Formats: sequence, C-alpha cells, structure tokens
Amino acid sequence: TRQKQGGASTKSPLWQSVTEYPLDILICYVTAAGWCVSCWVFVIFPPTLYESLMDPPLSQRIQVHYDRAAHHEDSGHSTDLDMAEASLEGAHYQAGSRLVWTMHTVLCLYQVCCLVIAGWLGDRWGARRVLACGGLLLALLSPSALRAMASGSLPLAAAGQAALATASAAVGATLPYVMVTSFPVSIRYNCLAIGYNAAQATFGGTAGIAATLLFSRSGAGTVGVYVGALGLFSVAGAWAAARRQRRG
Repeated sequence: TRQKQGGASTKSPLWQSVTEYPLDILICYVTAAGWCVSCWVFVIFPPTLYESLMDPPLSQRIQVHYDRAAHHEDSGHSTDLDMAEASLEGAHYQAGSRLVWTMHTVLCLYQVCCLVIAGWLGDRWGARRVLACGGLLLALLSPSALRAMASGSLPLAAAGQAALATASAAVGATLPYVMVTSFPVSIRYNCLAIGYNAAQATFGGTAGIAATLLFSRSGAGTVGVYVGALGLFSVAGAWAAARRQRRG
C-alpha cells in the first residue's frame, strides 16, 4: 500500500491487480499460450524441420568424394574429377539452402499479411471469435502442418508452414484486444505485464526445449500435437474472457 496526503492509505496498482483480478490474469496467461508457442515454432523451429530437404547432409555427400579422391591418390590416379564433383555438391547445397530460406522469408511476410487480415476480421466479427477460430485451427492443422514441414518435400513444407502461419496469425492479431479489454484502465498495464510476460516465460521460454525433445523422440507430428493443445488453451481463455465480460 501507499500513503495519501490526508493519511489514508490506498493499494498500489500492482497489489490491486494481484489481489482483485487474479482470475483475469490467469485467463490472460492461458489465452496467450497458443500464440507464444506457435510463433516460436513458426519462426525459429523450421531449421530443424528443413534439414530433411537437403538429405543426406552436405558433409556426408562431400565426404564421399573426398574419400574417393584419397583412394585415387593412393592408387596413383587423378583426383581432379572427384574434387570437381565435391565442389558441385557444395554449390548444389548452397542453391538448395537459398531456396529453402527464401521460402521461409516469403512465408514470414505471408504471416504479416495474415495478421493484418485477422485484425480486420476481429474488428468486423469480434476479436474473441476470431481468436477462438485461430486456436481451433491450430489444434486441427498443427499435427499435419508440422509433418508436412518435415517431409523433405519443398511444396509440402511450404503448404504446412503456410497453414501454421494462418492459424497462428488469427490468434496473435486478436490477442492484444482480448487482453486489453479484460481489465480496467487504471490497472491494465500491471495485469497485462504479469499475465502476458508470465505466458511468454512459461510457454515461449520452454518451447525450444519441449519441441526439440518431442521431435527427437517422436517426430514432427508430436510437436504439432503440442502446439495444437496450447491452441486449445487459447480457445478456453477466449471463452472464459467473454463469459466474465458478459457477467460484469
């Protein structure tokens, strides 16, 4: 608490947020889960999934040519052809790598467009409704999308990442409005700071460990199930926020 000039005490905004709006902060925390994880998986995780687009790895392919060159050198034969083939393998890998990351960049720009469209839909049809639809899309599409991204096929990988971008954008574009309208203006900043940052620390901060562990043990589809489950968290949070707003 803090002291007023007349001697009366009043609660600080932070203390008031924690003591009077704990459930609303919890709803904010849960609602942000789908965005925190899906955004990380969409932007940061693709390098792990896209290794199969250049399989076998460059080091293995070039090593074959180097081993062959060493064998030919020991036998007294020319190694020029083997070294040339190794150089071509390197050039081929670099071209494939540029194509993959060009695709990734284009799809990131696509998600920016989806965020704008989802925000417009939120203004037109209701932010909570669009957020809930995005969470449901994450639950439905994420397992197939992640498997497609790890399939080793460039068209399938692009389609899978585009699907993930669309669903994630529907959650991310409408999440700020849903959170902001859940709290009174006087303590809005404190409530959002606690709820959203706690969600980023808990869900976004552990997404790398969880996704990598699931991928190494069970494959990309399991990572998709993980993302989809947290998408359902966002659906539940949007529903709870709407219900509390209707009550008062």
